Order: sequence, then structure tokens, then C-alpha cells
Amino acid sequence: MKEFKACLKKEFIEQFRTGKFLIFTVIGIGMAFLAFLTIGMMQAINELGLDMGEMAANFEPTFLNGTMMFMAYMQSYFYIPIIIMVIGCVSKEIKLKKWTLPISCGISPSKMIAAKFVVVVSSVVVASIIAMLFHFALTLLLSLFFMRPTINFVSDIGNMFRNYGLFTVFTIFLMIMIISMNAITKKIWPGIVLAVGIIILLPTILNTIIVGGENLINYTPFFYLNEVSKASYMLPTGNASPSPLQWISSSLSTIGISALFVFFAIKSTRIGKIAD
Repeated sequence: MKEFKACLKKEFIEQFRTGKFLIFTVIGIGMAFLAFLTIGMMQAINELGLDMGEMAANFEPTFLNGTMMFMAYMQSYFYIPIIIMVIGCVSKEIKLKKWTLPISCGISPSKMIAAKFVVVVSSVVVASIIAMLFHFALTLLLSLFFMRPTINFVSDIGNMFRNYGLFTVFTIFLMIMIISMNAITKKIWPGIVLAVGIIILLPTILNTIIVGGENLINYTPFFYLNEVSKASYMLPTGNASPSPLQWISSSLSTIGISALFVFFAIKSTRIGKIAD
């Protein structure tokens, strides 16, 4: 336990020393500013008399549009730089021989990887939560002066925090997948392939497969991101809310796949060759 605590301390120090946590947080907060700035700019263009057609309604200064734009930016412009910064977090340290001394001192590589999981995932999640709370506060502030109609403190805020929660769950899943792949392969490119597959390819494929009258994506970890996307891009959600089976199956698959990847990352036999 002392070794693991030492590894955690080392990882936390590294996050703050390199400024990664600050960068994660600034990027997230920037998404909130960017969302409302986009709406403000488009609204100004609309008021100049330029015909924006049906798109004009999406840029009205409303609570719905502000939330929609923020979640859309978080799914794209927040994920991209975060993935770039995280994708080689294990292999780069191994290549630079940063693990050789700790291993030679008797610290287990599995504990070093476990600490990496805890600290990196926590840093990204906390940064995204700070960004979402900032967006929430900014939304409340702007709703007092600019937004219309006023916020419904039951349904609107409830839906907002629902999207926050779903986004957070998928963010944890995504970070675990990327760190695991990097730890298992000790290379960056498999993580890039995995990230592209998780964000772009797999959701598209799973959306085309029908199981029991529902898209297969609704029973996988991508269910969380799919639900956020429906709100972010105002996609049709149908008349029915997600069924208990969809919530249960997506939760179990998320936990199961994440645990499997973490297990193989921590128990990877090739890690033992690092100190050679």
C-alpha cells in the first residue's frame, strides 16, 4: 500500500508540474465560453438582417441552445486535445526510462500503472466537472439577462445534469480504454486507432445493427454518448425514454469492458521487461 501511495503522489505531482490538469480545466472552461460566444455571434449576424433560414432557431440565446452547443463542443473540441495529451502517457515514460529506477527499487510496475489510471482519469474527470459546473453557473447568470425563455428549475436543470452525468461516465470509459491500450501495447498508434474507433466508427456501426427493435448501441457503453448526442444535436429521441434494460445492459457492459482492459493493462507480462 505504501508503494501505491508513493506512485499516486508521484503521478499527482507530475500532473501539476507539467500543468496538464490546468490545461484540461482551461480547455473545458473554454468550451463553455465558446458555446455562448458562438450563439452571441450568430445572433448578432441574424440581427443584421442576414437570412440564416431554419438554422436561425438553433442560435437563439436560449437555455436549450446554450446547453446543446456546450455538450457538442465537449464531445469534439474537448476530447481531441485531451486524447492527444493522454494517448502516450505510459509508453512515453517507458521510452524515456522513467520507470527503470522505481522498478529497480522494488516498486511493482502494476502499481505504477494502477496509479496512472487513477490520477490521469481523475484529472480529466475533475477538469470536465469543473467545466460543467462553470457552464451551469454561466447559464444561470446569462439566463437572468439575455436568455429566453427563463429556465425551468425542475426539467431544464434536471436534463442538464443528466447530460453532465452521462458525459462523465463515457469520459471515464474512453480514458480507461486509451490508457489501457497504451499500457498493453507500449505504442501510441494503437491508442489513436482505438480513439478513432470509439468516437467515430463503432457508434456508426452499432447504430446500424438492430436487436429486439432497438439499435445495438443502446446496450453498450456508447449508449451514454448517444444520449448526450441526441440532446447536443437535437436528434429525435422517439416517444419512449430509455428502458431499464438499456440502462442496466449499458452499465454492465461499461463496467465489464473497462475492468477487462484495466486487468490486461495491469497484468501485461511485457511490463516486466521494462527494467531489462
